[in-house]
Amino acid sequence: MKNLQASGFIILLAAVLFDSASLEKRTPFAVPLPNLFVRIDQERKTFEEVFVSYGSDREGWGIAEFDDRYIKYTLRLQVDHIYRETPRLAYILTDLEAEHLNKICNLFVRTLTIFENDLQNGQWDRLLYLDASFPAFFKGFFYVVKAAYCSRDTLPPATRISDTLFDETFDSPKSDRRIQTWRTTPEHITKLRIIARELIYQIRQWQKMELNNKKRQPFVINDKVRFKEAYELFIKMYFNMKL
Repeated sequence: MKNLQASGFIILLAAVLFDSASLEKRTPFAVPLPNLFVRIDQERKTFEEVFVSYGSDREGWGIAEFDDRYIKYTLRLQVDHIYRETPRLAYILTDLEAEHLNKICNLFVRTLTIFENDLQNGQWDRLLYLDASFPAFFKGFFYVVKAAYCSRDTLPPATRISDTLFDETFDSPKSDRRIQTWRTTPEHITKLRIIARELIYQIRQWQKMELNNKKRQPFVINDKVRFKEAYELFIKMYFNMKL
């Protein structure tokens, strides 16, 4: 029995090593995305907040369905400020939430521009590197929009990214398999580029009509903005889902 267990372990280890050794090359570059860390209450299995940071490990904002917060730590300073929200009015997008959604969207657009350009040029090494952080961003983006609008229905269900679809590592076989699917289907690449450009346009429309607009409709994403539809299609195309 022990010999069988040992043999099974050796086979599994060999498969893992082979898989890692056969991964495609990754070329690192400066990915503009912010860090969106989703905090989940492990006991209750409930969402708490998305902690947003822009390259600093000493400063960030916690966007939650109710009270939001700002945290900053230095050798001489410690700030932990709470932005109170009345529970019955939490669904109204605050100026703070709009400000950070706007910042996140700006960085998202920059990354989408890089993504579309790398697709056009067949820069698979860069796309593989980006895939180590892009899916985690999508997951955080779903929750930060959900928290800001205090609604689980703000974005389509398909945009809620399952943890099974990606690994937050730079050497994940899931990245290779996903992008290999693109590489072997030129039509898919063309469609992915088109929807990436459309998503950029719709994000800009959302920013113009709501996030940068003091007279915005603060309850839901305006139906005149086709952002939700474009984002859902992009996510489905990115993860090779059925349309």
